Amino acid sequence: MIDFERKEKVASIKAKVLGILSMVIGDDLYNKEMMVPDLTNLVALLDEMAVMVKRIEPEYLK
Repeated sequence: MIDFERKEKVASIKAKVLGILSMVIGDDLYNKEMMVPDLTNLVALLDEMAVMVKRIEPEYLK
């Protein structure tokens, strides 16, 4: 059976990533100093999601 808690965590991470991208792309007042920490957080979230997906993936194969 698929671990729904992990899938929910991945969905939560995707929502955070989209929120950060929306801020970076959509805000005209956004400057480079603001962008660096947010993009760093974005990379960390994507890394976290990759780990979660690797944990889910073997369950699909069962």
